[in-house]
Amino acid sequence: MSPATATTTGGLLLNYTAAVPTSVSTVALDCPGQDQKTYTTGHNQTFVLSCFRGLQGADFATIVAYSYADCIEACSSYNAWTGNKTGCSGIQFTNTMDATYGKYGGNCWMKNLGFTGKYGEEGGMAATLGLQ
Repeated sequence: MSPATATTTGGLLLNYTAAVPTSVSTVALDCPGQDQKTYTTGHNQTFVLSCFRGLQGADFATIVAYSYADCIEACSSYNAWTGNKTGCSGIQFTNTMDATYGKYGGNCWMKNLGFTGKYGEEGGMAATLGLQ
């Protein structure tokens, strides 16, 4: 498959085709620039960002995400669709797309309340759901 392609109309992408995960070495990750900042989702949930961190355990889904924002939005959408505001209470995201996809089938792990401690992870970000 070719790299990401699209045409534009009125400034919006039209017929956008994202690159397959195995053809993307890394995706952008603004760390440490986003460390300890907050991200508010389209479902009005706020997550606290932690650069170069991961969350251990409690994975309930792994997906492909082309940005940490995509990963967080997926977590928040899960909460909205299930009606459980804390069903997904955190995420772990890594920017190494091809290697991680090949090993785990994705680069975004959605977590429930059972996750523990954070650990250093180069190219990674964790985000935890703040109190609402």
